[in-house]
Amino acid sequence: MILGFELVEARPRILVHLKQARAQNVVFLSGLLTHSLIVER
Repeated sequence: MILGFELVEARPRILVHLKQARAQNVVFLSGLLTHSLIVER
């Protein structure tokens, strides 16, 4: 999974698995990443 969504304190949060995205050559714009939680597991 590369992109996920989570609801924390009634605020939506975007989760990005950056290592998996790089392995699959997925490119995210910097604006999305500034509002995302980066997951490296």
